[in-house]
Amino acid sequence: MSGERVLVVEDDAGSAAVVSMVCKDEGCEATIVASVAEALRVLPEISPSTLILDLSLPDGDGVEVLHEVGNHHPQTRVILVSGFDQRVLGTARQLAEAIGLEVIADLSKPVPLDLLRGALAGALARERVVTAQDLADAIAADELTVAYQPKINLKAPGFAAAPAVEALVRWRHPHYGNVPPGRMIALASESGQMHALTWAVIRTVFRQMRIWREAGANPAVSINLGAEVLDDRRLPDEVSALADEHGIDPEKLSFEITESSATAHSALVLEIATRFRLRGISLSIDDFGTGWSSLRQLYVLPFNELKIDISFVAEMRRREDARMLVKATIDLAHNLGMTVCAEGVEDFETLSLLNEMGCDAAQGYFISRPVSPRRLRTLAYGWQNPFAA
Repeated sequence: MSGERVLVVEDDAGSAAVVSMVCKDEGCEATIVASVAEALRVLPEISPSTLILDLSLPDGDGVEVLHEVGNHHPQTRVILVSGFDQRVLGTARQLAEAIGLEVIADLSKPVPLDLLRGALAGALARERVVTAQDLADAIAADELTVAYQPKINLKAPGFAAAPAVEALVRWRHPHYGNVPPGRMIALASESGQMHALTWAVIRTVFRQMRIWREAGANPAVSINLGAEVLDDRRLPDEVSALADEHGIDPEKLSFEITESSATAHSALVLEIATRFRLRGISLSIDDFGTGWSSLRQLYVLPFNELKIDISFVAEMRRREDARMLVKATIDLAHNLGMTVCAEGVEDFETLSLLNEMGCDAAQGYFISRPVSPRRLRTLAYGWQNPFAA
């Protein structure tokens, strides 16, 4: 971390949980308050570099907070959110800018997760002025690392010695510190380095899988594939060749593809997905429910697993419609012969609800943050499934 201080002023618990998760994913911790009074109290202590502000609060509105930030913390960048219409947001933005604040984004509720990630990554990037050449140098020098976030099997009696994990790339810049993953991915996409970045991750993961296997562990690992790398029909052959070189069982390997990525090169993606499955490599549809073509992707592409997006999981405790959507998604996936993993589990109540609904697996900060390979080995023996018979 390099000193990012994010203050979230939001009285809706579900929205606050989603924002908190996004902040953690971007490599920074967030302080969350639910009122104008609390915001004014903590401002001097935090002196935030980024403020995420809901304009409608139980004890007033966000305008008072904007004035306080403008008067005493003018360096703070602002992301505005509101359930009011875009005209109100636009007026609030003009006010904040007139006060002298830099407004990164104004977002209408419910805020799409990708827009929130992009806005936060943009705000954090103001402090971390990393360049495309920095990223190219980091890839060439093999400086990127991979953290692994466990996915617990809700049907198993314990965490088990060989859990399933998701591989998540991390970059610690020698000068700027930890670069937010969202910023890194955006930079790779903008500069045409997604292929290089993806292969850097694959090589690192395969080396680690070999180390685990030789040490007597054999976790299943999933790796994210973006749209930019799904345009090369040689990908399945090259992945299989590298897996063979490292002695990796294809059944221990899975690729996660977002539904938006799946539609980017539909015919070619269908070919690549089919060839992966023919090689015994699993496929997961990631961030399910955040796009408009989800059902078609389930019908067309040979996915093994469906991952329910955090934006639905985070709302389950407080909204019946969110619970209904999650349950319907689990049932749909099961009827199609797929397993289901819920992302973004932040508390026991949510995990319990998912278990009652028959969800197969879950991941999130309640279970574990992304951890180093060494920490993962220790963690593997520490988790006990509270729902096991």
